[in-house]
Amino acid sequence: LIDEIRAGHGPRLLHALTDRHKGHVSVDTATYRDPAQVAAALARDGLARTRAQLVEQGQAARVEQIERDAQAEIDAALAT
Repeated sequence: LIDEIRAGHGPRLLHALTDRHKGHVSVDTATYRDPAQVAAALARDGLARTRAQLVEQGQAARVEQIERDAQAEIDAALAT
């Protein structure tokens, strides 16, 4: 998909299904959720799996830089 976009083959749409790992808001303890389903969702977490793969491939420094950059953007947004 990314290769097609970069090659100039027009816009594309990525439809991704994801799991919510926590409650709807910070005070929602999500006791209504099955703990086994939550654990299964966490095991499928695409971000965590991708991070682990990059680290295994020797890209730990790159991962750390991405995380620092993301945190800097969050901090800047919250400061305004």
